Amino acid sequence: MGLFERQERRKREHGKWFEAKVALGGAVIGAVVVLVGILVTHIDGEQQQTLAVAEDHSAEARDRRSQIYPAYLHAATAYRDAMHSTWLAVELRKQTGAPYATLSPTLKTFEEARRAYQDQRTLLAMYGSERAWAAQTDIAASLLPAYGKVKVEADADYNRFDRGYRAFLREFCKDVNPEIEPDCRQAQAVVPAR
Repeated sequence: MGLFERQERRKREHGKWFEAKVALGGAVIGAVVVLVGILVTHIDGEQQQTLAVAEDHSAEARDRRSQIYPAYLHAATAYRDAMHSTWLAVELRKQTGAPYATLSPTLKTFEEARRAYQDQRTLLAMYGSERAWAAQTDIAASLLPAYGKVKVEADADYNRFDRGYRAFLREFCKDVNPEIEPDCRQAQAVVPAR
């Protein structure tokens, strides 16, 4: 076998190996592209699922808050009113010297309103947003403590209650239905009368 024949043979063998290497490289590159495509699709699917779950939780939280927030405001107003009635009854008793038993119906109403307020405040702490909890502090500070023994020696702080009520309503609008928040501004001016 001559030099020329050996070179030709090497070229043919090299060409076959080269074609095999190119084919193998193309297959590897194709497999990598397919795997990357699968990975991207999987990650995108997981992100969409995560977003869907977050939206479900968000909707669930809005639904729950749409029940808790008005109930809290109602209970706070009822407690404020019961506190006012009790304060008036205590003052009247002081002035007239009426027996303590005359306060019994008023005190019963006061304690019922107080318990209802405690319950709603607990639900607000559990399910409300941090902003709503912060907003209710003026309401809570305007009333007698919801826990422990209390002495009804003063009326509610109506200015602070009104400020807290409006602040809570702003958070109520943001948390429950952010799409209609501008429409909520009209409601923020309305604080239940005493």
